[in-house]
Amino acid sequence: MQIPYQTYRFTLEFEHKTVLQNFPPFFLRSVIGKELRKVACLFPNSNCTECSLNEKCAYAFLFETPLPKQNLILAGRNHAPHPFVMDMPPLTVRRGKQLEFELILMGKGREYFPYFYYAILKAGEEGLFFQRMPYRIENVFANGESIIKDQQTIVAVNDHHRWGLNNDLISSREHALVIEFVTPFRYKKKGKYQNRINYEELIQAIYSRIYLLAGLYGELNGDLPTKLPPLPFAKKERSTLVWKDYQRYSARQRTVIRLGGIMGTLFVEGKFTPLEMSLLQAGQIFHIGKNAGFGLGKIEVKATTQI
Repeated sequence: MQIPYQTYRFTLEFEHKTVLQNFPPFFLRSVIGKELRKVACLFPNSNCTECSLNEKCAYAFLFETPLPKQNLILAGRNHAPHPFVMDMPPLTVRRGKQLEFELILMGKGREYFPYFYYAILKAGEEGLFFQRMPYRIENVFANGESIIKDQQTIVAVNDHHRWGLNNDLISSREHALVIEFVTPFRYKKKGKYQNRINYEELIQAIYSRIYLLAGLYGELNGDLPTKLPPLPFAKKERSTLVWKDYQRYSARQRTVIRLGGIMGTLFVEGKFTPLEMSLLQAGQIFHIGKNAGFGLGKIEVKATTQI
């Protein structure tokens, strides 16, 4: 199981100091989608799922991601997880002139970076947040190097990254880890969103998402199960998890939508297999749960000395 991907770090510069909203990806994703549709969509009054050009349209692929119902990965579903993730923790400084965020593109999605860049550039003319503050793209970094020559010129990135699953579920090493849910993790169990999760459920949730992403945007070995077997080593764990609601305004639905999920910290100690460690790494890169395209489901995993 492998997923090729590329990470781009953007720095936006506002015209003046502005009050930054608590979670900018909600606003960024909205204005980027709007500008991308203007650029790419030939039939703006059509439904993307029914449009004859949806397999070739940048907007449809990135923001609607339609699937034929007779597909092998999500049988019966007509929409797939999007091929991108927006990565930004909640802001600690609420007023400033600069804003940084990361864009992670997966598989074929990497080919559409110029569309993303242009949409972000054009969105700056309209402005961000409720006060519609204009901005410019100050810089974009990939693989540690700037890739823009000027506002209209970007350098192609050819050296992409590749995450791969380590299948070893036998060998192990002792670890004490702290897993922080930085943005809300929307976790469903038996059709209902949960406000708690244990370590094994977390690993299963990561595996389920990565299995889908690999099937859609990477490489999926035919002999891999759709669900992991029970983990071989029990863990000592404790948590300080809570449910937290985020809200975003949907221009399409003309209403405020709640996007709440699990936040807080999960402490885990015991024997970890290479498979578990590679899945935890994947969770940090590609996020977990629903609405990762909005920046939700961000986790950070660190070693700790105290459980």
